Amino acid sequence: MLDSKSIELTYFDGHNAKSHLVHAYFKESMLHIEGDGINRVVAIAEVDWPERQRHGQRQASLPNAGLLTHHDSVAWDAWVATARGESLVVSWQQSWSKTLLAMFLVVGFVAAGWQWGIPLLARGVVHFVPAEIEQQIGRESLKQIQDIGLLPSQLPLVQQQKISQDFNAAIAVAYPSQQVPHTLHFLRSGKWPIGPNAFALPGGDVVLTDELVELLHDSPETVTAILAHEYGHVIHKHSLQLAAEGTLSSALVGLMLGDVSSWVASVPIMLQQMAYSRDLEREADEESIKVMHANRISTEVMVLFFERIKKQSQRHNAEDETLSISFSSHPADAERIARFRAAAKSNR
Repeated sequence: MLDSKSIELTYFDGHNAKSHLVHAYFKESMLHIEGDGINRVVAIAEVDWPERQRHGQRQASLPNAGLLTHHDSVAWDAWVATARGESLVVSWQQSWSKTLLAMFLVVGFVAAGWQWGIPLLARGVVHFVPAEIEQQIGRESLKQIQDIGLLPSQLPLVQQQKISQDFNAAIAVAYPSQQVPHTLHFLRSGKWPIGPNAFALPGGDVVLTDELVELLHDSPETVTAILAHEYGHVIHKHSLQLAAEGTLSSALVGLMLGDVSSWVASVPIMLQQMAYSRDLEREADEESIKVMHANRISTEVMVLFFERIKKQSQRHNAEDETLSISFSSHPADAERIARFRAAAKSNR
């Protein structure tokens, strides 16, 4: 006698094209197939079951050849569900609301990875980059930056030496036992009009423009404080991390779109187009504050800088790239001004 959950199906034995009418039912973990001259038992787990769909004939492939088919999809699905249930994926596929929710979850997951995952991974990666490689990246970046339009400094050599000496002396006082290798370069705007600017490159190269020195001609301590901020980026390898984030982002886009050529985007272009996050700026600001406190420089000098750079930026229209990667493009200036003012009060 057949089990009460049996169903009539069409069976192909896999050896010829002749079909057989059979009855199939589940008993414990086995599928029983019975018909005229046919008595086959296979494990339910070994059957290749199709996912449930709204329309179409159902069929299941049996191990070691054989096929079961049924024209009534509703009856088939109800029968299979008695033994296998239904997977979460299939259940969601059959519901437009769940499919929409799944889409939003995937988008949210990708966005979270982009926002937090890539920066976290990049921060970990940079510590495994050999110093020689980082310095090579910095040298190549500096060369390319000069090629795209920065010119040699026109500041008197004596003035350059004085700025370098003040900077290095301040670093030595703040970090007497351990200093990160760094090199200060003086450049000025050319075809690339970056204006009053200072920025750090991988490997410890720090660039200071003539325009920034001119803007702060009456406050050399402010220049030292700004360079100390860039030294903070050097300490924490922020520019290398920024480049790593760009590379990882390009790699992710390449994998998603199938275009791995985007992996080879140049570091200088990334540095131009990407901005430091608030967290990275805070870290660099803290190093700058440390240097100023150690050298008895009031952190209020940074407020003077922000005031002047704001006036400078207002002289240029929105399409001008003069301050593209300078302090004026850094996030949350008001927050940073408050931080420097608070540091000045705490050090009195």
